[in-house]
Amino acid sequence: MGIKDLADAEIKIRETAIEYCSVLPLTNKIKQSAIYIKRKIKIPMPDAIFAATAIESGFTLVTADRGFKRIKDLSLLLIDV
Repeated sequence: MGIKDLADAEIKIRETAIEYCSVLPLTNKIKQSAIYIKRKIKIPMPDAIFAATAIESGFTLVTADRGFKRIKDLSLLLIDV
């Protein structure tokens, strides 16, 4: 969904949510975890990095992608879009 398709209220919600986001470093531990996840689950590397970052940092991954349910030890919040 492109930005042109969003209502003003939806844009404001997303902008507010982004204010609470942080950029985390890609540590060696996260890299090793991502490689392990990719080999075991056979998912795209970016998804493996997202999952590994959440796992190693103790965060919950918020996504609409139900494919993440296959990853053990991942705290996951599935949303509908």
